[in-house]
Amino acid sequence: MSKRAADERAGQRRDERPKLTRRDTWHLVWQTYATSLPYMLVFVIAMLAVTWFVTTVVFR
Repeated sequence: MSKRAADERAGQRRDERPKLTRRDTWHLVWQTYATSLPYMLVFVIAMLAVTWFVTTVVFR
């Protein structure tokens, strides 16, 4: 297979991919936030607990 034929096939594959609409893009963004929210909450709660513990022990 020649390089040109390979490039043409790759170009066809790129053209065949569906374009994302604005709605699809926003949906993906919000799904990303929804997926990462529990991890963010656990991290914030853990940092609050560690901060409380350190200030209680160090400044007692």
